[in-house]
Amino acid sequence: MSQQAISIRAVALPAEHGGWALILEPIVLGLLVAPSLEGLLIGAGAFACFLARHPIKLAISDRRKHYVLKRTSLADRFALLYVTLAFVFFAFVVVDTNKESLLPLLVAVPLILVQLIYDGLGQSRKLMPEIVGALAVGSIATAIALAGGWPKAMAYALWLIVACRHVPTILYLRVVLSRRRQWQKVTVNAPVIAVQLLALLAVLVLFFFKIAPACAVIVFVILFVRALIGLFNQAALTPKKLGVLEIAFGAFAVLTIGTGYWFGW
Repeated sequence: MSQQAISIRAVALPAEHGGWALILEPIVLGLLVAPSLEGLLIGAGAFACFLARHPIKLAISDRRKHYVLKRTSLADRFALLYVTLAFVFFAFVVVDTNKESLLPLLVAVPLILVQLIYDGLGQSRKLMPEIVGALAVGSIATAIALAGGWPKAMAYALWLIVACRHVPTILYLRVVLSRRRQWQKVTVNAPVIAVQLLALLAVLVLFFFKIAPACAVIVFVILFVRALIGLFNQAALTPKKLGVLEIAFGAFAVLTIGTGYWFGW
């Protein structure tokens, strides 16, 4: 019974903690700044799509190897369940709210397809699918904000803020983890630092045009400093500790930026 439960859990739920943070941060941010029932349905639909990716990836992987296991059948069922749930949630949104709120999700579809193609090829850990996935999830925060009645400029600013949070973080983590795993002997930090700085400058521009709060700038200054410390600290953290730290930074970023929007800080 224990082995069966472990098997089901391994098929039904993705194990990567980074993926959970990647999807939950934009959902929580969107609901925090513009709570609404329609936004909650969009978040639930997006989360169901996230859950569907894992069993779909397992099913495709098994069939690429020309065999069908008990795991394959189980993956098919979970994928169908999650896709059905996503369809139901999004159907309620289409019926009950302004269809324009779903436009950001439609714009993100090509990015999601690229990620699924890499999944099908068994190359989901390559840099390209990780980047396009990080770019795609920002659309969720924007869609939730639009469903909550936010102005377009501020709603789409959330997409940029989420991208500025996730893309530099992915590059930073790949470099720090490569140092520990010795994927390469010499680590080049300059491009990663440049991307961190560009993210900070992008948020500064949003603040200048009054579509992002000052708290967002403070968050990205802290993230920039954290990257500098991590890149130049030779005592590498374990992957587990690094992951816990990044989850904490993500929670801090979402709560601080959301509070900043609420109170105009």
